[in-house]
Amino acid sequence: MELGYVIGSKYWGKGVATVVVKEVVKVAFSEQSLPNLERIEALVDVLNVGSQRVLEKAGFQREGILRKYCKIQNPMEKSEEKEESVDLSRISLRPLELSDLDDVLVWTSDEKVATFCTWDPYSSKEEGINFIQNIASKLAWCRAICLNDRAIGCVSLSSKSEHDQSRSLELGYVIGSKYWGKGVATVVVKEVVEVAFTEQLLPNLERIEALVDVLNVGSQRVLEKAGFQREGILRKYVFLKGKARDMVMFSVLSTDPHLSST
Repeated sequence: MELGYVIGSKYWGKGVATVVVKEVVKVAFSEQSLPNLERIEALVDVLNVGSQRVLEKAGFQREGILRKYCKIQNPMEKSEEKEESVDLSRISLRPLELSDLDDVLVWTSDEKVATFCTWDPYSSKEEGINFIQNIASKLAWCRAICLNDRAIGCVSLSSKSEHDQSRSLELGYVIGSKYWGKGVATVVVKEVVEVAFTEQLLPNLERIEALVDVLNVGSQRVLEKAGFQREGILRKYVFLKGKARDMVMFSVLSTDPHLSST
């Protein structure tokens, strides 16, 4: 049998769905809704992380991803894509400069951008100046992500591994929400990985890793498209904005086939 459910958004995140799913499963098996019932399954959109967590809490096992399995029309998304398309050939990387301040404040003050970041939305020019002069400049490698030479985000590599600081780097990036879902991040990540390995930013660089909040599905898809491998979930790994967060670890190695063949 296939399970389906829908609940008013007012009651999301309050445990209602989990309780209901557990009860339905119990009733289905105990009352033998089908004479030989052995299995109850549920299909969930890969972007519907909330429903995925409900099913896991209710005892369901995640079996895998059915790629391109359902087609769901979303006219709003289609029209926005056409209207806001980006010429990816105009994307470039360069050092972040103080003259970028006004552009930097556009995305550092955006609540949507800050959701999965360590910082809260900026509210002053002083915070933007501090970011450029004292945060970005202190990273091992940091570049402004530019569209027509205007800074729409930034990308960085930092050495944080306590095990071997000469062999691995951690990737981080942030892009203005106006440019999400347009291929910008994927193009940038691919370019950064190529630069890091070909220019040997570390003498013995073998690994680039990225940590992504389990709820940040968009960023996870960017990394997968850029050739990163999903390694697993680090439970309650980061304490961010008053809450312990599960993080997904991604990595790409210099020996991965898609890199060594280029």
